[in-house]
Amino acid sequence: MKTYNELRSIDVSKFVEKKGGLSYLSWTYAVDMLLLSDPMATWDFLPFIVINETILVRVDVHALGKRITMQLACMDNRNNAVKNPDARKISDTQMRCLVKAIACFGIGLYVYAGEDLPPQEDNGPTDEECGQGFQANGYVVPFGNNKGRTIDEIAQNIGIDKLTKAIYLTEERLAEGKVYSGATVEDMMKFIFEAQNYVIAFENQDRL
Repeated sequence: MKTYNELRSIDVSKFVEKKGGLSYLSWTYAVDMLLLSDPMATWDFLPFIVINETILVRVDVHALGKRITMQLACMDNRNNAVKNPDARKISDTQMRCLVKAIACFGIGLYVYAGEDLPPQEDNGPTDEECGQGFQANGYVVPFGNNKGRTIDEIAQNIGIDKLTKAIYLTEERLAEGKVYSGATVEDMMKFIFEAQNYVIAFENQDRL
């Protein structure tokens, strides 16, 4: 069974599609790579959530000894949530959501960081890096008590366990159709995605 570090180092550029200036990994390739890595992998699309006439789809993926849940709004080509999406839009979004969930196992994860090439294999952190803690996530949260802080700063300030709880509370709030003051649905979803990636990478660092 391949490790997270092996999966995240795969060059998927041949299978990336460009649309509206954004990069998308082909769902057929993502599923193929997942099943090659774990033939027993399964996934379930969860009931979608309606938020002010917009739709949030969700998927659970069970593979490589763990479970990852991802969510994604039905969006237009400008990444704005669309109202009353039709069945085709919902179906397409579910597959994009599946690809994002698979990416959290390492397959094509760098595509969602805006990278053009996979991360280079390294031989572990330098002495200097060991003194600086885990690799920083530069995403800046635009709302709430942590407004203006990066995911890395938040994690170092409150710890991984509390960051995980913050993800859960944000997911719960979205599920209830509510948003934090000064935030949009897209802001909250972006925070969840970036924070989940950080937590997953943090938990996997001992296995690299």
